[in-house]
Amino acid sequence: MKIKTFTAKSYSEALEMVKKEFGPDAVIIETEEVKDGNFSVKLTAAIDFDFETTKTLNKKTAFQSYLSNEFAEENEEALSSPYIYNDEIKEELKEIRKMLFELKMSNKFQDNAAFYNLLKKQGLREEYIEGLLCDLKDEKELYDRLLNDFKAGYRLTNGKTIMFVGPTGVGKTTTILKLASFAIKIGKKVGIINLDSFRLGAFEQMRVFCQLLGIPFCTINDIGEFADIYKEFAKGKEILFIDTTGRNPKDKKYITELKKIREFSFPFEIHLTVSMSMNDEVFIRAKDNYEELGIDYLIFTKLDEAYTYGGIYNIYKTFGKPIAYLTHGQKIPNDIQAVNPMKLTNMILGRGMVQ
Repeated sequence: MKIKTFTAKSYSEALEMVKKEFGPDAVIIETEEVKDGNFSVKLTAAIDFDFETTKTLNKKTAFQSYLSNEFAEENEEALSSPYIYNDEIKEELKEIRKMLFELKMSNKFQDNAAFYNLLKKQGLREEYIEGLLCDLKDEKELYDRLLNDFKAGYRLTNGKTIMFVGPTGVGKTTTILKLASFAIKIGKKVGIINLDSFRLGAFEQMRVFCQLLGIPFCTINDIGEFADIYKEFAKGKEILFIDTTGRNPKDKKYITELKKIREFSFPFEIHLTVSMSMNDEVFIRAKDNYEELGIDYLIFTKLDEAYTYGGIYNIYKTFGKPIAYLTHGQKIPNDIQAVNPMKLTNMILGRGMVQ
């Protein structure tokens, strides 16, 4: 087996060097970008698996047979093949298998290392990067894939009751106050129901704000009383917002209590509120619990506290629900944005990459 590293100014030039020296059967096992004043690319390639005991075996066929097992869950059978006796070669093949798997996951076989690095830097999960880059032709196709993937946008229309759920500290109360202000601005009759009696600060913020704007406001401490209070409170109002207690999504009692509200025959929408200051793993692991509530929309908050926006795509793909709004600060009624697929795509790809 022969392994060699080729250095060139571009991937295409490096690949030509590999083909010229090793021929079409060469395998790229590592790529690397070098930026030391002048941009260059290093490709490490391998060829000629000449096993001592298989001189009569067609080498290309033997290697292709080995590669067919490269990504199987169990590779011991491949490594114990009768064509491989040398322990040193076995170790080399183990290393190559590891590198090939990593390359497959990042789709660097497709010469998409720059796109892979960008999406990885933005915080996208490996499985979603692989899907986006599979058989990718160019930057425009990546942009179009993201653009067509996103479902986003929302309208505050009459007859809606919107309940906000999510862990403590994601910004449910502040988001409700922003949306309530906007609804009043466009002439809607609004009411707010508070279920968060645990956080006195949130309750007081809500009470004072509603008093200043003249928004009807009530608190329900017992879910068993919810239906009767809701029916009476909803009279004469066009849009209702419900603020819920922030709890750990692993708390089954919390999920069970909220499910009781969902079971009432009222026109509820459940908006999962996601803070960009939190690790997206918190929400992804809680997917099954939140889905018991029947999530309808996603709202992403605290974008001003985030360094990257890949978590938006990760959570969107996990839940498969449209994105209603983005918020980026504490100012009421400001710091909230309508959202569309184009805006989200540009955020994911990074400012300035695609105009």
